[in-house]
Amino acid sequence: MNRFYAPLLTIKDQEYQLDGQEAIHCITVLRKDLGDEIELINGKGLLAKGEIVDIHKKKGCKIQIESSVQKNNFPETHLAIAPTKNSDKIEWLIEKASELGISKVSFLLCNNNERQKINNKRLNKIIVSAAKQSGRLHFLEIEDPIPIFTFIKKYPNGVIAHCRNSSKIPLASLSKSCPFLIGPEGDFTKEEVEFAEKNGYKSISMGVQRLRTETAGLSASVMLSQISGVLK
Repeated sequence: MNRFYAPLLTIKDQEYQLDGQEAIHCITVLRKDLGDEIELINGKGLLAKGEIVDIHKKKGCKIQIESSVQKNNFPETHLAIAPTKNSDKIEWLIEKASELGISKVSFLLCNNNERQKINNKRLNKIIVSAAKQSGRLHFLEIEDPIPIFTFIKKYPNGVIAHCRNSSKIPLASLSKSCPFLIGPEGDFTKEEVEFAEKNGYKSISMGVQRLRTETAGLSASVMLSQISGVLK
């Protein structure tokens, strides 16, 4: 059954007016018609099933809600990563992190960053599409770019992956979900690593190969999802 994003949907709604791009996709692209059944999600754990009872080319389509279920529990997993120079790689990572069930991604502003800004509008579209495709009901949350020192103070006691020589725990030894820091293409600076370690972070090894930022982000996402139980 096709699924559509309904941001204003509530558990109390008996009908919902689907409009904008979601309505265009429903009516024009998928050619849904009166009497067809579809699913609606609001990105906050609510899933509703209903029937199309009215179609208007300009106003979209009206859905008669037949059943709704709210799922409140979703494992918390937090990936913090420096945005890559190539925006396509950021978008790819956000899509995969969403599919894997990561609940939050923060973008770090580090000394060696080659990019400081992200396209929130574009990333949110990717998040919606990935959620509909993968079946998740809680959308991935994006935190605006934040200086790494501010992030560490805000979210202490996590793990930090870097290429510097230091004592590191193996990736496989991670047993509970915690903030997972991935640096920029030029790696974290010595000062950034030391500051993290002074605030409860443990350095973690991603293996013998040196991974690209987006590859390390994907590997961290898989590990966090496995620990949280999203991937079993």
